[in-house]
Amino acid sequence: MLRSLSLMALSCLPVLGCAASSSSALDGPDTLVAPRALTVSSAPDGGGWTTESFGHAAAASAAPDDEVEDIISDLDDRHFTVLIGERQLDDDEWDPVEDQLAGGIAFDASDPDTGHGFELGTTYSQDDDDVGPVDFEANIFEVYGGYRYTFGLDRDHSDPDLGRVHPYLGAGGAVLRGEVEVDTPGGSDSDDDISPGAYIRAGIGFDLTTELRLGLDYRHLFLSDMDIGSIDDADFDMFTFTLGFKF
Repeated sequence: MLRSLSLMALSCLPVLGCAASSSSALDGPDTLVAPRALTVSSAPDGGGWTTESFGHAAAASAAPDDEVEDIISDLDDRHFTVLIGERQLDDDEWDPVEDQLAGGIAFDASDPDTGHGFELGTTYSQDDDDVGPVDFEANIFEVYGGYRYTFGLDRDHSDPDLGRVHPYLGAGGAVLRGEVEVDTPGGSDSDDDISPGAYIRAGIGFDLTTELRLGLDYRHLFLSDMDIGSIDDADFDMFTFTLGFKF
């Protein structure tokens, strides 16, 4: 009996040894393998998106805006101008209301170093007259804009007197609305039309102060096409006094 138990004990030793070795393989700290840390490659693939590429794209898209801001900042000789004078239309077509009292407002900006700039404005003129019992009234409303070049008589700042004088030339396009109303003893009638046109201009300004500029202006409009009764166009010559406010 004792011999049998001894044989059984000896036969179990290999099994217990295998179990122990398996347990140490699972539980031993030296045999554990740490999980691999998740990493993100900073190098983009060929079609990858990165914050760096986005930053470059944003900078590239902002570059045109910066250029526009630079151009605008160069046009620092800016004025709002009030104009008052006379608009002279064709005698044969607009008689007896061809000489119209005119007024307007305008904005101009230019680079004092180069003279290049632009202008925008609007004008309104009106006249009325009687021929016997017939009363004529006419008006023209206009919006215009174009290029302006201001001559620099003192670009090197050598003569303060010349620096206060500012001759200029301009050219551009306009849109006009003309209207004529006729009142007779038998009733009244009116007609109007809209036409594009082109203009050229010349003028000169004198600085009264650093903020105030007085001047004279001439503008000639052509290529208009009106259809108001016997009137075929609204071409005109316009002479005005100007008062500009720098800002």
